[in-house]
Amino acid sequence: MTPATTRTSDNNANGYNLLAWDYIVPCVNLSSTFHYTTHETGDELAAFTLLLLPQAETIPLMDPQVCFINGKYSVVKAPCIVEFADDRPGGLVLGFKRFDGSEQIYAWMFPDGCGTLDDDKLVHVKLTDLLCISGEPKNELGNKKWLSMLNTYLQSSAMFKEVGISSFADIKETWWATERDKRVVEAQVEKIFNATEKAMRTKAKSFATKNNKVVKSAEDAYVQEHMPIISRVRQTFEGMIDIFSQSTDDYILTSCVQSWPSFEEAKAELSKAVNSIRFLEPISRRIFRSVQPLMAVFMSLAAATLAASNNDIILPPPTTTGADKLLVLIPGANVATDFYRAPMQQIQAKAAGLRLWVVVPSMPSEKCIIACPSPSLCAPMHSIVQLVVRKAVEKGYTGSTTAPDTFVAGHSMGGACASNLVEGYAQTSSNYSALVVMGAFVGGSDVAGFPTPVLTLGAELDGGSARPGALSRSLYSSDLAAASRGGPGSKFQLAQKPVVILLGLDHSSFCPGFRVPGDVWPADLPEDVSNRLIADHVAAFLLVHTLPNQERAFQLLAESMASTRKLLSPLLAGIALEADFSAPQSAPWCEVAQRRIAGLSAGDDDRLFLISEYLNVSKEFEHSHVHFKTSDKSRTSTFNISGHNAYFSHLDIADSCSVPAQEIGCKLASAARIGQQLNASTRNTPSCKDVNEHAIQTAKSLLGSTEEGARALARYASRGRGICLEEDVAAPFNIGPLFINERIRVSDNQTCLIVQSIKLGPTPLDGPIFPGVHYCKLLSPARVIDYIMIDSLKPNSGCLNK
Repeated sequence: MTPATTRTSDNNANGYNLLAWDYIVPCVNLSSTFHYTTHETGDELAAFTLLLLPQAETIPLMDPQVCFINGKYSVVKAPCIVEFADDRPGGLVLGFKRFDGSEQIYAWMFPDGCGTLDDDKLVHVKLTDLLCISGEPKNELGNKKWLSMLNTYLQSSAMFKEVGISSFADIKETWWATERDKRVVEAQVEKIFNATEKAMRTKAKSFATKNNKVVKSAEDAYVQEHMPIISRVRQTFEGMIDIFSQSTDDYILTSCVQSWPSFEEAKAELSKAVNSIRFLEPISRRIFRSVQPLMAVFMSLAAATLAASNNDIILPPPTTTGADKLLVLIPGANVATDFYRAPMQQIQAKAAGLRLWVVVPSMPSEKCIIACPSPSLCAPMHSIVQLVVRKAVEKGYTGSTTAPDTFVAGHSMGGACASNLVEGYAQTSSNYSALVVMGAFVGGSDVAGFPTPVLTLGAELDGGSARPGALSRSLYSSDLAAASRGGPGSKFQLAQKPVVILLGLDHSSFCPGFRVPGDVWPADLPEDVSNRLIADHVAAFLLVHTLPNQERAFQLLAESMASTRKLLSPLLAGIALEADFSAPQSAPWCEVAQRRIAGLSAGDDDRLFLISEYLNVSKEFEHSHVHFKTSDKSRTSTFNISGHNAYFSHLDIADSCSVPAQEIGCKLASAARIGQQLNASTRNTPSCKDVNEHAIQTAKSLLGSTEEGARALARYASRGRGICLEEDVAAPFNIGPLFINERIRVSDNQTCLIVQSIKLGPTPLDGPIFPGVHYCKLLSPARVIDYIMIDSLKPNSGCLNK
C-alpha cells in the first residue's frame, strides 16, 4: 500500500518519518507539535495510531497520540506514557518509515494477541507476528480501555451503524469476509472462463457435425475466432478483482486532500476512486454481499471529505464596548460547526458588558476525541484550538489567548474533549479560565476535583449519556465541594460548580437543526426558546467570572439549580430505596418486597418485623440466608433478610449512563413461612412480578409528587412506550449460586420495555435445602423513573446514539 503523503523531520538522525496516511481522520498538518523525542537517543519521531487489517494493510484511526518505542523498546516519557509489554493483547498500531524508503517499521497492538519480533529492530510484520504495547505501563487495563474507547466510537457513529459495524470485531470480520469474497471472485473468473470456452467448443462441435466437417479442427477454428471474446470475459472479471483490491488504496491515496496540489485535483481523484468502487456494486450482489459495508463506509467518507459545511467559525462580538473575552466551543461528534452559530450568537448578545468573541474550531473527521482522548493526550486539539484562536486575533481580538480571558465550552463529545483540554492544561501557562460542558460532564463527574470553575449544563430530555440521572452524579459532587464553603446554593457553588438541567430541552437543542441520533426528539421547547435559555445560563456563568456585582446572574443560576433539584428529586428518592449505605447498611426495597411477597392483612402485617442487610459484595450475598425468630408472647415474628444490587459499570457502554440499579437482588422468606410463623393467612400466589408492578406504581407516585415529575408522567402517557411485565423465570435448576449470577431480563420492543424477574422458590417449608425462602431479582423504582423520563420516549433504551 502506498502512503498518501510523507512528511519528514530534518532533526531525525536515524531517518524515521511518519507515514501520514489518513483514512477515517481527515489530514492533519503535522507540525513539530506532533513530533516526540526519545529520552535515550534524542531521536525525533512522529507517531500516529492505526487500525490493523489482515495482510499488513493499515488504516489510520486516530490522530497522533501515542509515542513510538525505538529499537531498544525504550519509553518516550512525554507527553505520553507507553511501555513495551510482551504477550499483551491490545489495539494500537504505530507506523514509521526511514527517509530513504528502504525499511518500513511498525509496532503493532492487536486485540487477538501477539507474536514475536527480531531482537534488534522492529520489522514490518504480518497479522500473526505482533508487537504488543500496553496503553498504560504494565497495566492490562490500558488495552481494555483502548478497545472500549474504540468500540464506543464505532457504536456512536451513525455512519458505521448504517453498515452494520458496531465494534472492532465487526470490522475484522467484515474485512475477512471481504478477503473470502475476493477468493470467490477469483474462482468465479476461472469458472466463467472455463465454462465459456467449453460452451464455445460445444457450439463449434455441434455446428461442425451438422456441416460434416472435421470436428477437432472446427472446434479450434471457432475458438480461435472467438478467443478475443473469451479474453475480454477474463479481463472483465480480473478487472473486477483489481478494482476491488485497489479501491481501498485508491481511497486512501485521494482522501488526504492536503497532500494534493489543489482541492479540485483531490476532488477529481477521489471521485475517480469512488466511481471505481461503485462499479463493483451492480456486477454481482451475491458474490460481493460481504463487501457492501466497506463500500458504504467509503461512500460516506467520500461525501464527508467533500463536504464544506464544517469550517472554523469566528464570531466577532456584536458590541464595541467592554473588555475582550473569548469563548472556544468544541463541537459534538458528527456535528458540523455551523449548527452552533445561532446559540453562540445568542450567548454573545446576552453577555452584556463584554466584547465576547466566539470561535468554533472544526475537528478531524468531526470527532474531537481523535485529537484529545484524555487530559494527558490533548496536544493535537490544543494546537487546533490555538490555530483558530489566532484567526480571532487576526480579526481584532485583543484579550489573552489563555486565562484569564479565554473560556472553553463543549457540547456532547465536545464537552468531554473540552474537559480533557482544560484539565490537561490547567497547571501550565496555556491554561483556560473556566469550562462549560453542555449535554456532557467532566471526567468521572468529579466537578469537586476539577481544577477550574465548571458549569454543567444539561437537558431534561437528553436521550444519551448526559441524561438527568447521569448528571445527578455531578450535582452530588458539586454539593460535596460546597459542603465546607457555604453549602448547597452558596455563591461558591453557583460560581464554581453549578449544575443546571434545562427543562424542555433535549440533547439536540444545543446544536439546533441537527438531530442527534438516540436523542429524545422532538424537544418540548422550540429552537428560539431553547437558544435563549442556553444563552442566559452560559452568559450568566461568564459574567460571574468576568465582571463584578452580577447579582442577576447569581439569581438565575440559583433558581435553575433549585429547579434541577426538584427535577431530580423523584429519581433520587427512588435510588434511596435501593440501598441505605449508612451504618448499618440496609436494603429498603427488599423490605418493601418482603411485605408484598407475604401478602398479609393490615393487622397481621403490623406483627411482622424486618431487619434487612445490604451486602456490597456478591459473594457475601450468595452466602447469606434468611433467619427468623418468633415471640409467642407478643405474637410477632422478626425476619432477617438480605439484598445486593447490580449496577451498570462504565464498561456497560450501552447502559453506563443509567445511575439506578440494574437490578435489586433480595433473599426473602416465602409467604408460607411468614404465614406459618405468624399463624396468619397470606395471598395464594405472591410473585416477584407483583413486586415489580408495585415498583412501577411507586415510581409514578414519586414522580407525581413534584410539578416537574407530573409533567414527565403526562409526557409518558401521551407519547411513551409502556412497561410489560412477564411471568417470573426460575433460576437454572433452582440453584442459589446460579440465581446470584443471573440478571433480571430487560429488553425493548416497539411498544414497551419487557421485564422478567429471576426467581428461586418459593421453596417448600420442609425442603432439604433452604426451606421456606423466596428469592427475587427485582426492578428498581428508580430505573422505572429513568425509563419514564427518557427511554420510554425513544424507540430504544440506552445511552448510545442509535
